[in-house]
Amino acid sequence: MLAKRQTLFLLFTFLMSLTLYANDNNTTGKLPYQNITFSTTYWKLIDLNEHTISPEKMSREAHIVFSVMVDGKGKFNGASGCNDMLGKYLGNDNNISIDTKHIAMTRMACPYMEIETQFINILGRASSWTINAGHLSLKDTNGLPIALFKAVEDKIK
Repeated sequence: MLAKRQTLFLLFTFLMSLTLYANDNNTTGKLPYQNITFSTTYWKLIDLNEHTISPEKMSREAHIVFSVMVDGKGKFNGASGCNDMLGKYLGNDNNISIDTKHIAMTRMACPYMEIETQFINILGRASSWTINAGHLSLKDTNGLPIALFKAVEDKIK
């Protein structure tokens, strides 16, 4: 009986030590994605119109970074899966409007250009956004998700 209590005590002590160690190493006291914001976050594209984006079908990682809005106006830059892109957007609160006719892009030819075309078209259809658990969802005028992005922690400014 004594050996069983000693074993339980040692197990309890070990588990408590692990908990304390983990808490001591969390110097920020923040949970992952706790301070993710719409602007200045590197948003990696992971889904277009409920179709998972396959990295092997892109020449480079599709992503977008929105600047901080000033007076309802902001800029963005990123990559479409092939070409670099930059442009302007309008918005307030969780609303957004992107004029895709005025997106500046490099013009490299890449395999699977259809992903780039879809991505740009989706940006033009976006009218609102939400952030949940490190994911940005762009939604159309009906509130339906049309693109899903994941915050990339090591690229967050």
